[in-house]
Amino acid sequence: METKLTHSEIIQNAYAEWLGTFEWDYWCTLTTRYKLTMPSARRAVEGLHKELKKAGECLVFFAIEPYDLKEGYHIHALLKVPKGYKYPHILQVWQHVSGNKRKPKEVDTESTWNRVQLENYDKQRGAKNYVGKYITKDRSDYDFIA
Repeated sequence: METKLTHSEIIQNAYAEWLGTFEWDYWCTLTTRYKLTMPSARRAVEGLHKELKKAGECLVFFAIEPYDLKEGYHIHALLKVPKGYKYPHILQVWQHVSGNKRKPKEVDTESTWNRVQLENYDKQRGAKNYVGKYITKDRSDYDFIA
């Protein structure tokens, strides 16, 4: 029996295949402690790319979507970062571009930093499909920045 794909599934599969042609370094989720609007999320990701590319080659594919746990939006992204860049570099840049001016204190019981969940990109795990599925949602925004 032939399974007919929806228009959305065709678009998602095409994006997933295309995204799979790039050599990504990381899959990440980016959030803030404050309510992040869709326009401010886009500006923050564009700022992240701008800052990262100062150190070398950088690619970002991102999808902004409503945050299930609180009001506002959060970001899923695939990152190709400058050579040698690791979690601390990306964390610092995200704090800067997302407007966090406060440094964490050792006595803080709750992190005062805007959250970065960063994982090494694994083609076999299908992170490209996870990001790709958001491009056909009604309340999302996405882009590829090179």
